[in-house]
Amino acid sequence: MMAAQSIANGPGGLGTGSHPTNTTSQTSKKIQADLFVPDQVTLLLDAMGESYFETDLSGKLTHFNDFICRFHGRTREELMELDYRTYTRPGEAQKVCNVFNEVFRSGVPSGLFDFEIIRKDGTPANTETVVSLRRAQNGQPIGFSGISRDITEMKKMEQALRQSEEKHRSIIANMEEGYYEVDLKGTFTFVNAATCRNFGRDCDELIGMNYRDYMPPSSAAEAYRVYNEVYRSGIPAGIFRCALIRKDGSMRIHETSISPLRQSSGKIVGFFGISRDLTERLQMETALRESEQSYRGIMDLSPDTITINRADDGRYVQVNRAFCRKTGCTPEEAIGRTPLELNLFADPTGCKQLVEALQQGPVDGLELQFRAKDGTIFDDLVSARPIEFKGEACYLTVATIITPLKLAHQALRESEESYRRLIELAPDAITVSHLNDGKYFEVNEVFCQQTGFSREEVIGRTVADLKIYENPKGRIRFTEILRKAGRVDGMEIRFRAKSGASLVNLVSARIIQFKGEQCVLAVGTLINELKMAQQALQEREEGYRTILETAPYSITLVRLSDSVHVQVNDAFCRNTGFSREETIGRTHRDLNIYADPIDRDRLTQALRRQGRVDGMEIRFRAKDGHFFETLVSVHPIRYKGDDCLVNMVVDITERKRAERELDQYRRHLEEMIKARTLELEDAQSELIKREKLAVLGQLTATVSHELRNPLGVIRSSNFYLQRRVKEKDAKVDKHFKRIEEQVALCDAIVADLLEYTRGRNVSIATEDLAPWLEALAAQLRENEGIGIELHLDKTLPPVPHDREKLRRAVLNVLDNACQAVRARQRTGGSDVDYKPRIVVATQTREKDVVIEICDNGIGMSQETLQRAFEPLFTTRARGTGIGLANVKKIVEEHGGNVILESRLGEGTQMTITLPCGRQSPV
Repeated sequence: MMAAQSIANGPGGLGTGSHPTNTTSQTSKKIQADLFVPDQVTLLLDAMGESYFETDLSGKLTHFNDFICRFHGRTREELMELDYRTYTRPGEAQKVCNVFNEVFRSGVPSGLFDFEIIRKDGTPANTETVVSLRRAQNGQPIGFSGISRDITEMKKMEQALRQSEEKHRSIIANMEEGYYEVDLKGTFTFVNAATCRNFGRDCDELIGMNYRDYMPPSSAAEAYRVYNEVYRSGIPAGIFRCALIRKDGSMRIHETSISPLRQSSGKIVGFFGISRDLTERLQMETALRESEQSYRGIMDLSPDTITINRADDGRYVQVNRAFCRKTGCTPEEAIGRTPLELNLFADPTGCKQLVEALQQGPVDGLELQFRAKDGTIFDDLVSARPIEFKGEACYLTVATIITPLKLAHQALRESEESYRRLIELAPDAITVSHLNDGKYFEVNEVFCQQTGFSREEVIGRTVADLKIYENPKGRIRFTEILRKAGRVDGMEIRFRAKSGASLVNLVSARIIQFKGEQCVLAVGTLINELKMAQQALQEREEGYRTILETAPYSITLVRLSDSVHVQVNDAFCRNTGFSREETIGRTHRDLNIYADPIDRDRLTQALRRQGRVDGMEIRFRAKDGHFFETLVSVHPIRYKGDDCLVNMVVDITERKRAERELDQYRRHLEEMIKARTLELEDAQSELIKREKLAVLGQLTATVSHELRNPLGVIRSSNFYLQRRVKEKDAKVDKHFKRIEEQVALCDAIVADLLEYTRGRNVSIATEDLAPWLEALAAQLRENEGIGIELHLDKTLPPVPHDREKLRRAVLNVLDNACQAVRARQRTGGSDVDYKPRIVVATQTREKDVVIEICDNGIGMSQETLQRAFEPLFTTRARGTGIGLANVKKIVEEHGGNVILESRLGEGTQMTITLPCGRQSPV
């Protein structure tokens, strides 16, 4: 959960992605095996056009190559400062968060996952990424590393391919040639409109019809032979002729091609081909023999290439206009020359193949490739016959271009393959079913994983057969909406898995045309975890109410806009004497509970100045008129959509009475016994110190127990609201960020108090100080806007220390330094040349490591310097007085010591000495 919170809330800069390749896989393995040479990997991936990045556990980029900068359109400095949520949409950011959390939890590198980013110029881009967990030498996780590639163009190509698929389907549906698909028995499974026209039948009549039903026996036998040969060899058959009987009984002669139809696994599951009605063309050839004049007219008007070549030398005697259009040669350039002289064969062996076929007799439907004059390659189906032309033995050749049909079929096949791949890779459950009977004929792997049914158990069955609806009324409602509107969007439906587990899905569906029939495409997103999160949120809210009611001190919620009480707890009612009904809807002025209006004004001014109040002493008046003294803390929160203030009031009347009595007793003793004045003063000082520490310990325990739970609820609710709000502007984001900052501030104060009063076990690990010192300085530069100089000894040995506790101590010192230089800036007066300067240096002294933190800030007086480490002593209005006391405590827990030097108006130096040649005594 630590990583989940860090990645979700921290800055990050995840790189670019690409479609998986062998190179990507090999590079990924290399990086996972050799993470200690990131510069070599970076150079390698830069050369390959891939990204390499490293992050810490919070998801913040610590190292990356230049390819990420080019992909994002941002400089390296911009990427190091950005939160990854600023260039990813909320849904994409959550997806990235989930992947990093899973890698952190399991320690196993992620599979390839893709997400979308927004470049600096506002354009979207897609990346595909693989992420691994980075570990220190001791095995502790220290961050993440990954490689990624840009798949933006691939995504665009997939979209273009889907459009191309529709275009090619339209081409097949509208082309003049017949296109068909049959199963292994020769039964039609798909035909286009041209095939229906050729047979004189509609599509429904042809689907399911076997070739023996429309062919005479001789043609059926030849078709059977060709089908078997194609199935046996796996090679497409050449064009062959066959006779077909139309619905009206007339017989037509067709030439057709047959090719194997394969599954993605390569298994042959049927055949497809292109068919053309040759009846008219054969009649045309007869007419050509009968009349040369008719022949010439037909040649010029034919859309197919028609040529006549002499049999003895192959030279062209006659060419038609279609020949000239396709080849780019004029009749003058062609006549008297051979195809080889014109370089018309894309492969010279094609000429030899045609000649050898002619020597065996007539040629029908021979597929050859030709080259036009401009170099364009095209495919033709060639038929040739020996004829006598003008007294010479010649060959009549007719060639039909089939390049568009081949391209269309190839694109269709690739499109269908891409469609299947996309369905299988989708993260949601996807099903395709028949609209008329509801039977499934396509489901993806995610559907099978979620429901527990195998693909074989689902295909051919309906939802009623599988009984996957928990409530049959949900299925009826889904069907009614789908049939009425033609679509369903985001309907929440409960399904039942094979194991009986309940699955809550958001289902969207569309009616589509698939292979000539209406089908239902449904996509279901599993939201079980979201529903459980909602339930957990409700339970946490109930817990918050319980804490509010059972707290031993007064808690009230006041609306900021009108100062009206919106909630009070029982302790408030007991302490003030006002009932809940008397309080809700009224202000402090209405109740007249401030004993002195000056206290109210003082509290209001502090709240406006600091945004919060911590432990201010206020005197209140109860309903019956008696006065009681309190410590008041006020913090801003959001409650039921309104900006409110939560007021926590601790009754210290008895303590104040005891202090007053003690003070009176002390003065009395001073008057009576002058000799014991110093001893009594020391005793009084120690007693006050112990009492303060006791109150601090009690208050800290109460705050940590009673306040952190509501703060956790506030943080979770803030995160949930950020996800739920779809349209956000800068003002909304500002308030979300303000809530998060205030909750973090409360947590930090509680942590400081707990650290001093109770502490925690030190988790010692021997490691370098430099990495986290550099990161801490960079964080403060960004947050505080003050330059911090680093002079870190490169030969510094590893130091046994608790990084989190020591980091907190150094951060406290640096924070004091930042406030000191700012204070000097504010009070600098005529010192116009003053430049703030903070220096962090490390060095080795014998067996110790020394960290020196210097600033040229406002400095301290000798009186302040002597009390600097005293608990609860502070010179700042918002200070807790625990910071430097915690620094000293933490350093001494590590077996070290702290030296503080300062001069008023010149600056301060903190020297922290830590042992490095021996284990810490903690």
